[in-house]
Amino acid sequence: MPQYWSLEEKSYGTTLILMPGWDMDVAHQFLQFMENGFTPQNHSHFIIDLSCVDHLDSMVIGIIVNMSKRVKKAGGKVALLEPNTRVEKLFADIGLLPYFMVFRDKKNLIQQFSLERTQVGPSL
Repeated sequence: MPQYWSLEEKSYGTTLILMPGWDMDVAHQFLQFMENGFTPQNHSHFIIDLSCVDHLDSMVIGIIVNMSKRVKKAGGKVALLEPNTRVEKLFADIGLLPYFMVFRDKKNLIQQFSLERTQVGPSL
């Protein structure tokens, strides 16, 4: 399967950042991630970088909620990074926004998760 179908992942200690591509089937990307051995024991915290995602469908939201439940049950945190107005409104409209940490910029995310700028690099 072509590389562009997978989520880009960056690991920083106990934190994993997931970056779905902007022009591909986001649901398929998340399903691939879940099927390829997702386990909260590998990483305590998950950040879903939505800066390149224009919209999410109900399947993706269900996958994110399922992932979030598993991570929180294991004592971790799940955060959404830079969701656009439409995606954030969707989470708010269906009552899920209070269950996620939402970061509108990378600076606050780096501080909250103690990520060093040098670790994160220019692409975060």
